[in-house]
Amino acid sequence: METINPGCVVAFYHHNQIQLGIVEAITGNNTLVNSLDGSSISLIASRIVLCSMNTVAGLSGLELFVTQVNQSIEHLDLPGLFAAVSTPQEGFTFAELTHTLAISDDVSRFAFLMKLKNHPELAACKADNYHIRSSAEREQYLQNQAVQKALQIYLESVYSLLDDVLSNRDQNPHIKPESDFRMRLCEDIFQMLTKAHCPELAKTIRSCHKDIEWDHKIIALRRALQDVNPETDDPVILAGIPVAFLQPPVGPDTPNVTPRRDCTHLNIFSIDDADTLDIDDAFSWETYSDHYILGIHISDVTAALPADSLLYSEARKRVSSLYLPTENVPMLPPEIAYDKASLKAEEHRPALSLFVTLDNALNFVATEFCQTTVCVRNNFSYREIDKRTEESPFCDLFRLQHKLLSSRNNGSNGNQARFFYYTRVKNGNVELKPIDNQSPSRRLVAEMMILFNSLFAEYAFKNNIPVIYRNIERFLSDATDPDSAVIGSTAYLSVTPDYHHGIGTEAYIHATSPIRRFTDLVNQYQICNSLNGQNPPFDIKALENHITEIERTLSIQREVISATERYWFLRFLEKSYLHYPLPAKILKHTKHGAVVELSDWNRKIQVSTDAYAPINTSVMLVIMSIETSKLSADAELIL
Repeated sequence: METINPGCVVAFYHHNQIQLGIVEAITGNNTLVNSLDGSSISLIASRIVLCSMNTVAGLSGLELFVTQVNQSIEHLDLPGLFAAVSTPQEGFTFAELTHTLAISDDVSRFAFLMKLKNHPELAACKADNYHIRSSAEREQYLQNQAVQKALQIYLESVYSLLDDVLSNRDQNPHIKPESDFRMRLCEDIFQMLTKAHCPELAKTIRSCHKDIEWDHKIIALRRALQDVNPETDDPVILAGIPVAFLQPPVGPDTPNVTPRRDCTHLNIFSIDDADTLDIDDAFSWETYSDHYILGIHISDVTAALPADSLLYSEARKRVSSLYLPTENVPMLPPEIAYDKASLKAEEHRPALSLFVTLDNALNFVATEFCQTTVCVRNNFSYREIDKRTEESPFCDLFRLQHKLLSSRNNGSNGNQARFFYYTRVKNGNVELKPIDNQSPSRRLVAEMMILFNSLFAEYAFKNNIPVIYRNIERFLSDATDPDSAVIGSTAYLSVTPDYHHGIGTEAYIHATSPIRRFTDLVNQYQICNSLNGQNPPFDIKALENHITEIERTLSIQREVISATERYWFLRFLEKSYLHYPLPAKILKHTKHGAVVELSDWNRKIQVSTDAYAPINTSVMLVIMSIETSKLSADAELIL
């Protein structure tokens, strides 16, 4: 830096911009500078970037100097100057750079500085050292700047939208459903809430109406974007779980020409709840003089959903259909889940079928997987089949079910409670509907699914097809003794099979619900490609990446399902069972009360109470009030 004297022209930073001024006086460490508008500014040395070697005559001299600098800037060709210069590893100081380029007079030096600062794409400055960018570096810099500019515009649009919504100026802003802005913002919100990505978006949302809580902003924003439904519960919204489908489903670019066995002549039927729309499994039973053939037919979703399609990516993001108290959130668009892929009666559908040949004593003779075309004759309900257990062919299927169950675990159904109550909310009314887990038809379907999944796992293992297995890890009372008591277990996904203690098979897999579960869909891709003589689309590494994503998303979904179920169950109790003695059992003590299980519904709730009872004690619980915000109840215990 040249010596600063009164009358010198200096370039300095003011309001984040470089300005020119004339030195009026120097006092200690401060320099008093007059700018072109006549104002005086006191500067410390670090704010002065460049000083002229010569002085000028007052403000008039400064005006003339600035005019000359501006004229020089117009004719200054930085790319031409830099063309023959290579930057040393440590870079140039400004003095070294002007010396190298033979820029010596004051006007040229100031013009060079101003143009250099206004064109950072040409030279990078770090710690007062300049690096002349190569053509590739310039292009990359400009691309980065364009990305940053686009991001800034995008975030400003987000801020404006949120500001309108929170200010009640526009609760239903007009955003085109297929607009790039809506698509991007919905995806970014998903990434932000589920993976802690998009920090710039989070910062923008927090900065808008700082007095309003984060949760309220997210709920308001997602509802404004209409990527959730009017009945969607707040925990679902706040978790970032995708609800609405932003784009209409698109079929494959090329028609599926997979060779398929025509099985439309078979008497194929499904067994589901009466209101089930996404029917992905069905059965057939053929009787011959000396053998039977069981058919288990699973909707072949891969026929309508190529592994490189946008809908596949959407299914991967969702991982599973959700059956919530207020709504069902399908993994695939309703047009596919409830129509094109659903095994509806009287509709021809592609399927992945397992055929099991059995002798008259129901012993296995042969098994075969193949891709088929099926036409379901009847969509039966569980209740209908429970009334027809003695009719053909159901009576034979029930005989097979009993034999399969006995061969696995001596006919035991484990510790599963007979009745499961699921919560449904319609028009604001909360209902608990019982499901009989041990009804004949449900046990039949469960055993057929176990058979399909077990044989699928066996087929994949024997044929070296990479798949996602479902294993069980048991926790023993003595970790060193494999025969010690089991105190707990947990399921986990793996690319390596292991003995499944709950089912009693050497390997197990999920493959019977490709409409509803992403794991099943992935496994279906693997085996269908293999049946066609093609390589499976996913190798071991890809499946391991899938497992990581699946387990993270499932963890989020389990928390959300638990929260919504508890909320609506408490609402159910609040409406019909306040001050009413209910049989319960103490499961766990908490700081302010206990976790109890209500025997009538096999449901757990947290209660605040001053009374005490030992764990596993049966009590009568009287609920006095409900605190839905805390998902708990105030209650009294009657011992």
